[in-house]
Amino acid sequence: MNPKPRTLLNENLRWFLLAMILANIAGQMAYSMLSHIFLGHDTDEDSS
Repeated sequence: MNPKPRTLLNENLRWFLLAMILANIAGQMAYSMLSHIFLGHDTDEDSS
């Protein structure tokens, strides 16, 4: 039996990297939505 070749990222690091990427995307989306709420970028309240 041949030992399987060592990969650069093992399974745990691969899941951790995926979780960090998804958290980064979610954080950017949340910041975008919160900035629209708190900084008053809503156009439907007062459009004049």
